[in-house]
Amino acid sequence: MCGSSFSENDPTTQAFNSSVVFLMITPYVIFFTALGCVAPLYRRGLAARRGNIVPFLAGGCTASGRPKEVTP
Repeated sequence: MCGSSFSENDPTTQAFNSSVVFLMITPYVIFFTALGCVAPLYRRGLAARRGNIVPFLAGGCTASGRPKEVTP
C-alpha cells in the first residue's frame, strides 16, 4: 500500500524499496552471524567430549580395565 502511493519516477520509491530490502535482509545476517559463531564452539565441544570415549571403543583397554599407554 505504501509503495503504490509513490509515482514511478519518484526518488522516494527507490529509497522505499531499498529500505524494505534492508529490513528483510537484516534478520538473516544476524541469524547466520550468530550461527557462524556458535557452530565452531559446539563442534569443538563435541570433539573434546569424544576424545575420552574413542580409545575405549577402539579396544585401547587392557584386561585390568586401564587404558594402554601409547607413546608417540
